[in-house]
Amino acid sequence: GAALGGFVGQVASNLFPGSTASPAAYALVGMAAVVSATTHAPLSALIILFEMTRNYKIILPLMFAVALATTISRLLYRESIYTMKLARRGVRIRGGREENILRSIKVSEVMRREYTTIQNSNRLGDVIEMVRGSEESVFPVLDREGEIVGIIDAHSLNEYVLEEAMYDIVVAEEVARRRFPLLNVDDNLLTALDRFQITGYEAIPVVDNGKVVGLLHRRDLFNRYQMEILLGVDEE
Repeated sequence: GAALGGFVGQVASNLFPGSTASPAAYALVGMAAVVSATTHAPLSALIILFEMTRNYKIILPLMFAVALATTISRLLYRESIYTMKLARRGVRIRGGREENILRSIKVSEVMRREYTTIQNSNRLGDVIEMVRGSEESVFPVLDREGEIVGIIDAHSLNEYVLEEAMYDIVVAEEVARRRFPLLNVDDNLLTALDRFQITGYEAIPVVDNGKVVGLLHRRDLFNRYQMEILLGVDEE
């Protein structure tokens, strides 16, 4: 898959120099397409490639290639490389396993209950110091009543780091993002995965009755998913 993708990318580069992606990007997409087609596990292919590249720009072509490869593969042969031997022995495996795993796990089981919040009245200088001293990347911003009014993304603060004149003038609420994703404690991981894919955040606040009770990290979701897959393989 990587070899074929890289070859197609090199041909495209020669035919349309400067107007197409690098051959390496084509190689990655080709690799993901083959993994998805042979395993019938499109989500796994997406997760693996995202973990390898951390590049959001490749997600759309990756999703298209993975979806197309999986669809064609399932039309040609209903079994994956994992279920082929079992099928030959007469063991039937249910479809949609990946989605069933994600649907069966609630956000509350995976979220982190220890997290850092920022008061909306905190000065920008204090906020920057707090973010610098934390390993978190997303910080819920709360008002006096404890209601979430926004979030601060560590990366979005970079534009203010050198603006020291603003440190004592601007407050957290002014630099917080007012449009942000939320998850409920009763949501499942499939819903959470959709939110992560749409928003691109590394962590999403989790609320219960309007109050923040935790943070769900993209990495924790992927780790739990992979653990469930491995446990399922061991049981089989």
